[in-house]
Amino acid sequence: MADADITTLGRDVALLLRQRLNARGDDLAELVKDVRRQLPRKLRSEALYLAEIQPMAAHPKLRKQVDTARAIKAHRALTGHLAPLGRAQRRVDLLLSMLGSLAFGVLVLTCVVVAVLVARGYL
Repeated sequence: MADADITTLGRDVALLLRQRLNARGDDLAELVKDVRRQLPRKLRSEALYLAEIQPMAAHPKLRKQVDTARAIKAHRALTGHLAPLGRAQRRVDLLLSMLGSLAFGVLVLTCVVVAVLVARGYL
């Protein structure tokens, strides 16, 4: 795989990180650091691998050390995860998460109230 192809893989992932997760930074390493909690652990390590090999791909002797199969696999995994994430989907996920937390809080509060009423002999 040529040098331009490996840098293209990194640029594609960087663009998706900026668009989908509103990441800030100049290079892929900074972008991944900015959104580290928003990526699953496996994908975070793949993104860090792509960030690590980008400077190596620009150097002729170090380019031979790059595992291109792993780079392609990492690119496919990251683009497969990031491509369907849109703003609307993230808002729906956030709303569902908040509603789930609220429902759990109401359930715990109800259990505490029932336990207090039973302890005082009202039920």
